[in-house]
Amino acid sequence: VLLDGAKGTAGGAVVRAALAMSVLTEQEVTIDRVRGDGPHPGLDTEDILLARALARMTSARHSPLVKGAHSLTFAPTRRPKGLRSPIENDDDARRPSASVLAAALL
Repeated sequence: VLLDGAKGTAGGAVVRAALAMSVLTEQEVTIDRVRGDGPHPGLDTEDILLARALARMTSARHSPLVKGAHSLTFAPTRRPKGLRSPIENDDDARRPSASVLAAALL
């Protein structure tokens, strides 16, 4: 599945929904132009942490999870299993919203 991340509101909802659907359907998804038309284009801290958590839960293959990246490919290799260890946050400048991450993981 290929999505244009600049469409719609060009916000994080496209990334979160695409990752969730990828996990649920066990299909690879690629999002190009992540937040392309928004004020802050590219992956942000919440996107990266969510992708890391879901990747760990599904043993997914994915493109490099780098802040500001304009494209994301995510391919789960199995059904999700629970998280048993913390997800690392490399961005000390920005703490992600716990409620956003929790909602996306549910």
